[in-house]
Parts: sequence; C-alpha cells; structure tokens
Amino acid sequence: MAPDIRITSETLEHLTGLGFRDYELLSESSQETQEQPVIYNPNPQDYIFVSGIKSGKEKRPDLLVCKYRLGMSPEVEQAGNQLGLNLQNTTQEENKRDYIGSINREQALKLNLYLGGRTSDIRLARDFLKLLFSGEAVDGEGNTINPTELIQIANEITQPRSPWRAEWFEDYFTQGDEGLVLNKHYVLNGKDIKPEYSNPLTNCLMQDKTPGIDLQSWLKNSTAQGFPNQNTKQGNLYFWHPRQDFASRFYAGPYDADLGCYRDPLYSDSGLGVRHVREAHVKKWKFLKTKLILIFSPGKLF
Repeated sequence: MAPDIRITSETLEHLTGLGFRDYELLSESSQETQEQPVIYNPNPQDYIFVSGIKSGKEKRPDLLVCKYRLGMSPEVEQAGNQLGLNLQNTTQEENKRDYIGSINREQALKLNLYLGGRTSDIRLARDFLKLLFSGEAVDGEGNTINPTELIQIANEITQPRSPWRAEWFEDYFTQGDEGLVLNKHYVLNGKDIKPEYSNPLTNCLMQDKTPGIDLQSWLKNSTAQGFPNQNTKQGNLYFWHPRQDFASRFYAGPYDADLGCYRDPLYSDSGLGVRHVREAHVKKWKFLKTKLILIFSPGKLF
C-alpha cells in the first residue's frame, strides 16, 4: 500500500492539470489527529522547593515537589486520555484531598511526563522527607511554609494509620555485568519511556528488614543514591532490598510503613498513587541577614 502524502489544494489542482489523477481524497475525520501538548500550570503554593545536587553521577536540578499526591484536573484528564487511561480519584489524603490510584508504575511515570514534570526517585524522596522533618522549607513562590504543615505532609507519607496509601518512585533495577543497575530519571521516547540514568547500584543495605530500619537514621545516613546504608540503625520502617526487574515505592498502612524496592511494576491499587515533580526556575539567590532567601522569577516557576 502506498503511503499517504499530504499536499495543499493548490498543489493538487496543479497536479490534476498535468494529468495526475490517480489519487484518493481523504476526509478530515479519516486523517490522524495530532495530540495537543498538555499545558499544566499547577498552583506553585502546592509545591516545596528541593535544591539540586551535583555529586559524582548523582546530579539533578533544583526541583519543586508537590505537597500532595496527584489528583484529577482537566489537564490530568487530558494527559490520561492521550495515554488511553480512564483516570479517577480513588482515595483521599488525611487533609481530604483526593488523589489518583489504580495506576501501575509505567502509567504513573508517563502521566507525570505528559504533564511536563517527572516522578520522584528514592534519593529525591529521601531529601524531601529530610526537608519536611527539618521544619524549614519554602513553597514554589518562595514563601516560608509553616512547620506544622511540613510535619503533616511527612506524616501523610510515613505514619502508620488507616487507610493505607502509597506512591510510586522511578527507581527500577536490572541486572548488569557486575550486579544490579539502578535506572531512573526517565524521559519520553516517543510513546515509551527510557532512563537517562543507568548506573551500578552502589553498596547499600541488601537485606530485608521486617522490621525494620530507623527512619531518621536512613534520612541522615543514606548512600549517594538515596538507599539505606549497611550501618543504618534498627527501627520500625520495613525495608525490602532491591532485586532484579522490580521497582520501588513508599507505603504506609494501619500497622506499619515500608520502603519497598521489591515491588511488581505492573501492580496497581486504589491507594497507590504518584507525586508530581517539576523543575524549579530560580532567578537568583540572595543572602539577607545570614538567612538564605530564594528569589523566584515571577510567572516562570513552571
């Protein structure tokens, strides 16, 4: 079958005048419609600034991490339609904000990418939690966030209670020549996703702890890739070590919380959602009375 060639009506009239008549007119409805890019401009006050890192192979830009798991909006629905997903809010956070569940890992990562953002990896999640527990953070407009709100966000992620809730991370583990390979920092490759970071998993805790490791010990003393060290103190946070062809997530339920690196990437459940992350466009840094102040470029946060 010959390929379709799209030409202007003027060119068609010229070809007809030259005697070229072996063609078939296609109606507009039969032609492929090009997907319109999703323009997603969330409220910058719903995001928390997390500074970038430049250390060896661990590099990331300054980021804005959403305070909440991703919920439905017209833009999210548009992105879901383009992905062939029938998205809906399936559960709530304790603050009564609805969020989307029943999506597997690949769907979660693609959804964030279609919205012009990305998904958290374990190192970013560790830095985000550490920032929340510190009680000092600013939002996407550079405003100081009340420490009480930061602790509420941290508890939403880590505190055992009902109902259970969880969120996907990017991290995916494959087998390399010398051991496990960590894959993350995914980008769109046509309709597929591919990692821009694929490096050997560095020496970390490779033993399940059920229970558990100490949450604060992990936050203070992780590997450069964000995983618990071998000398992480014992505690109540369940830990499932990385394994080939499995993915990572954080979970908290009625009786426990866990950092799982042994999760089926095809699994989905109503309580398993994803957090949206976007790059922060910081105009400049300014020091004022020994306190670091972030000056953002107005209207260019996203």
